Amino acid sequence: MRLPPPIRVGLIGLGRHGIRYARHLIHDLPEARLVAVARRHPELELPFPASGDLIVYPDPERLIADGRVDAIVAVTPPVLYPPICLAAAQARKPLLVEKPLAPTAELAQTMVDATTRASIPLMVAHTLRFNASLLAFRDLLPKLGAVRELSVTLAVPARPRPAGNPGFLGRGPLLDLGVHVVDLARWLLGDDIDQVRCRLEPACSDDPEEKAEMEVRLKGGCRGILRIGWGGAERVGRAEAVGSTGRAQVDWGACEVMHTFHDCPPVRLSYEDRPTILETLRGFLRALTDGAPMPVPAEDGLAAVRLIDACYESARRGQVVIT
Repeated sequence: MRLPPPIRVGLIGLGRHGIRYARHLIHDLPEARLVAVARRHPELELPFPASGDLIVYPDPERLIADGRVDAIVAVTPPVLYPPICLAAAQARKPLLVEKPLAPTAELAQTMVDATTRASIPLMVAHTLRFNASLLAFRDLLPKLGAVRELSVTLAVPARPRPAGNPGFLGRGPLLDLGVHVVDLARWLLGDDIDQVRCRLEPACSDDPEEKAEMEVRLKGGCRGILRIGWGGAERVGRAEAVGSTGRAQVDWGACEVMHTFHDCPPVRLSYEDRPTILETLRGFLRALTDGAPMPVPAEDGLAAVRLIDACYESARRGQVVIT
């Protein structure tokens, strides 16, 4: 059986995350070939070994226009995604962008509209959906009966960032991390969030928030508490669901799931810690090869950013916001 030729990928952005994408594309994905990269300083030495025919561009526009590039992966500050997306739509080239899809729902909507008109795939890299323990946790939830309570916590050590956080239009961890937890709540339960109440810490400051707590209600009746934090000593990623017949917990950093059903001893299961960026890229490429829907469609990325907009509005107004 003759295999299809590898998909020729152009990568925009070679920061901390972008380098991870590049290494997977070069070393782990025979179905892809990295043919071009775009970075702000093309004169710098590449942080990975690459073939001699890899082209380095100083801006995204030239990479997108390159006829050798079949598909584009963008790993930049989210403020750059809308113009990248509009150019990709004009060139009719599929696009994968890191989360969040855009800094605001208004900008995210322009991206979805442009790719819909151009009939090109747009996928958002909500990488936690590819974590093995979260996939197992999600599969377990129907066995809990009616899920009435869900909690999700994500906290990471702070990283240096430019004053004012211009790449996020001044927004902070609620956007950067919050899109993860609101997307997880929707994806885990297969339901939409219809109201939010959000509190930020510090509540009144010119600097971006450091912590956020979101009380949410899903249309099916489940209540959720979603928390994000920036600046802790270590990375924390946990979720718990309580249903009518039991409860389940997941620690996706440790790739462990524990569940307890009524009158039964608890069960703890461990899963392989597979690189989620690799699985995200694999899902994107497979969908392109098969002509299948994207594993994380653009509409899901838009929904997550809309919820973050609602959270910022709730924190500003100090009341519940209907989404």
